[in-house]
Amino acid sequence: MFHLRTIAKNSYICIMNIVIILLCVVYLARVFIIGVAATKTRKKYNVNINNSYKPFVSVIVPAKDEEKNIENCINSILNVNYPPELYEIIIVNDRSEDNTLNVINKMASKHNNIKICNITQNNSNPNLKGKAGAIKTGIDNAKGEYLLMTDADCIVHPNWINTITKHFIDGKENKENVGMVCSYTNVKCNNIFHYFQAAEWAYMHTYACAGIGLNTVMGCFGNNIAITKEAYNKIGGYETLKFSVTEDFVLLKAIFDAGFSIRYLCMEDSVVETLPENSFKDYMVQRKRWSVGGISLGFKAFIYVASSVALWLAIIFSIFAGSLELLIASCLVRFLGDCLILFPVFNTLNIRYLKKWIPLSVCFYSVIELLLPFIIINKKVHWKGQTFN
Repeated sequence: MFHLRTIAKNSYICIMNIVIILLCVVYLARVFIIGVAATKTRKKYNVNINNSYKPFVSVIVPAKDEEKNIENCINSILNVNYPPELYEIIIVNDRSEDNTLNVINKMASKHNNIKICNITQNNSNPNLKGKAGAIKTGIDNAKGEYLLMTDADCIVHPNWINTITKHFIDGKENKENVGMVCSYTNVKCNNIFHYFQAAEWAYMHTYACAGIGLNTVMGCFGNNIAITKEAYNKIGGYETLKFSVTEDFVLLKAIFDAGFSIRYLCMEDSVVETLPENSFKDYMVQRKRWSVGGISLGFKAFIYVASSVALWLAIIFSIFAGSLELLIASCLVRFLGDCLILFPVFNTLNIRYLKKWIPLSVCFYSVIELLLPFIIINKKVHWKGQTFN
């Protein structure tokens, strides 16, 4: 009897070890696919384009209660390396209740390439709730063939306009109908919580970038995107797109489905810098909004969640199996996997200072992954003083 119990115990341990290893392999498969696809996209578009043609472009900045940030944003756009007569800045004041309108009026009086669109009431079209309505207003008033978008709390790189527009022109010269160009966003860091967010932003951007390498779309960030007016008109504009709390992804998917090419740039010259969330509460509100919007990814979202769950199960099973070796191995799979994905990005964008924060950052957003499924059970999203269902 004792011998049989020993055999059964050994068999159980053996099976558990195999299961743990297989679960780790599932996560490693995700890392490999994303790493290869992101590298493919990064190398394909991280090139210096020498075309000299400079078209007239429109930069659209939606702003809601941004009196503290909007001036810095506008100044960064005014200081780009692009002829001022060849671009306009369209600031959409979206029902601000603070001093935003006064700030942009003052700046517009000093610069003739600043245009103000003032929204004073909610749009009756359900598809145009929130930011989508503000962007639509900006596009309706834009003269440029190319429409660049950022947020009021962002600072753009001096070469931002030049780099983005060159990729549209390059696509046209090479008979590639580029309808949208996306790029990375860096997070301004002042403390450890900010560094966690910066690493996470880079991580999510890289997954979105990998989507293009896989000939699909998995996301983008609306504070650093650009589209052609041709693509926007072909999809029928935001008024025809079903409302989403992640209006940027809806736009990306519509343009991709319409047959346009998408470029995702991982270049220092095309980044914008955004402000971090300073409180954990605001951070979780932002992550909930992204997660609710991410549900629309469907099967791709399921694969991402399932592979993350697989690694967590490997860690949990290692603890129950009493295998310190497999526990350490499971944790290393996560750390080393994320390093393989992120280190090339940190090098390319010259944000190498984030490398030392990887161990703590991985622990942080790994825990957040566990919390989000419970948080999005209630799909109401609160954002900028508004509530969206």
